[in-house]
Amino acid sequence: MGVAFYPKTDAMSKGDKTKQFIIDSAAELYSRKTYSGVTMKDICEKSGLSRGGVYRYFGSTKEIVIEILKKEISDEEKKQKKILAAEKGPEELLIDLLQHQKKALIEGRAWLNIAFYEFSLLEPDQYPLLMERYSAAEKSLSMLIKQGQKANVFKPGDVETVVRHILFLLEGLMLSSVAAPIPENVFNEQIQFMTQLVLKDKPRGKGS
Repeated sequence: MGVAFYPKTDAMSKGDKTKQFIIDSAAELYSRKTYSGVTMKDICEKSGLSRGGVYRYFGSTKEIVIEILKKEISDEEKKQKKILAAEKGPEELLIDLLQHQKKALIEGRAWLNIAFYEFSLLEPDQYPLLMERYSAAEKSLSMLIKQGQKANVFKPGDVETVVRHILFLLEGLMLSSVAAPIPENVFNEQIQFMTQLVLKDKPRGKGS
């Protein structure tokens, strides 16, 4: 399954839709290859557009990856607003987040992360953008943990430590899946571990 970044809307101009299509096509390639393993020619072939059609919007793969990273940061900001709006409880939001990560791993998103890391090494001037992406994810999870602690459904403790533990564990699973497929039951075990790390033990009823 491909990685969709920009939702299509009737309000988008023809040019915006074409730009979106190029980015989505590139994202699908990066979900299977490294940054250096994808060329503008590959993106032209994947999108079915001519070189002129692609170069009209992007001058290089670097420009395309920058747009993908910016969209990821924007998605995190939307996630933060959703957390603040409290449309769901902290526990449900945490489960949703972890299930989303599981889905991304199953769909092969780990390769996209590899592409991002290689991108930051080959394009050092863009390293701050990669760190901004991490900081945005860290902020979203921190907001969620604090909200859960305030609601007395998450265990008390140092939020930064818990957040880093979860993010590093998720990143480790992503990277490990590149070397060898991780069975779904193993990822389910890790989700359970992460929820137990955060959730307060529910009181047992009488006689249990």
